[in-house]
Amino acid sequence: AGSAVTGLDSHPGMLERAQRRLDSHPDETLRVHLAPGSMCELDHLGRFERVIVPFTAIYCLSRTELNACLAQAARVLEPGGYLVLDAYPPEVFHLSELSTTDFEHLRDLTIGERAYRVDERTQVLRSEQQIHVTYRHTRLDNETTEAPSEYTIVHHYVLISEWPEILERAGLTHYEFYGGFEGEPLTEDSDR
Repeated sequence: AGSAVTGLDSHPGMLERAQRRLDSHPDETLRVHLAPGSMCELDHLGRFERVIVPFTAIYCLSRTELNACLAQAARVLEPGGYLVLDAYPPEVFHLSELSTTDFEHLRDLTIGERAYRVDERTQVLRSEQQIHVTYRHTRLDNETTEAPSEYTIVHHYVLISEWPEILERAGLTHYEFYGGFEGEPLTEDSDR
């Protein structure tokens, strides 16, 4: 029979990309259903043994959205089910002197025939518990006068000490925290 997986994304382009990847790597032991939607509205998808929020996506939610997402996860989890969050410990930013960095070279990237330089700037807004990360992509070839493109991702972070109350308020009363995928203890220096 195999495993059943439901993938959720609010962006149609990401769902199309996921479907193309699934189509190019068929797996007979895996049944995947891709659905448009929000992490804050899960009831229509059914009940699950596990709800997984990967790649620090939980920090892309405002505090109100975070509370709604966790409450939804608590409602759709089967008895004994697991909610798994991939989140970094933001204390390293929150407690540091860092406010804003200059753009720093992150890496060079080639997409098709075009090469880009990718730079990153970080701004920490402690009072709002936000980290704004701005990425700038600059074409590396000399054949264009294309201006660099920039976009900012805002992380609404949660301090380690805040998680228990937030989870309990959502109805998630048994929880464990780890500092890595191998079960390492969670510390302020855990892998980011």
